[in-house]
Amino acid sequence: MLDEQLLDRLGTYFIYFQIHERFGLTFDEYVTKYQDDAATCSVSQLTIKAATMAVVTA
Repeated sequence: MLDEQLLDRLGTYFIYFQIHERFGLTFDEYVTKYQDDAATCSVSQLTIKAATMAVVTA
């Protein structure tokens, strides 16, 4: 379980970088993804994954 301060920071990051609008993730999905592997939750990593998925589905 994440502490309150970390959740607050994740929320700020989520809103500032418009994670939902850009990648279609809910905040709950983003937090779960962060708990599974924090390194994959940066905007650059999410962009790489989105680009990869776009190429695969095209």
